[in-house]
Amino acid sequence: MNPAAGGETVELGPIVRKVSQSLGTSVPDERIEALIVELLEEEFSDARVTAFLPVFLHRYALEALRREQEADQRGH
Repeated sequence: MNPAAGGETVELGPIVRKVSQSLGTSVPDERIEALIVELLEEEFSDARVTAFLPVFLHRYALEALRREQEADQRGH
């Protein structure tokens, strides 16, 4: 999937793989991709400079998924 941000498409595959590798867990790629698309739509849809978008998407997705994992661990 290649959603648009600021009029340019963003290649999600490399970002999804990098997040998955960073987590080293069993978070499904579909969940990671859905989160990245959500971030693009909610946080970065008006981005004028997209060169660093993959870096920001990686960081934001990683932080959000780690928070989810921590909440899940506390809940169990």
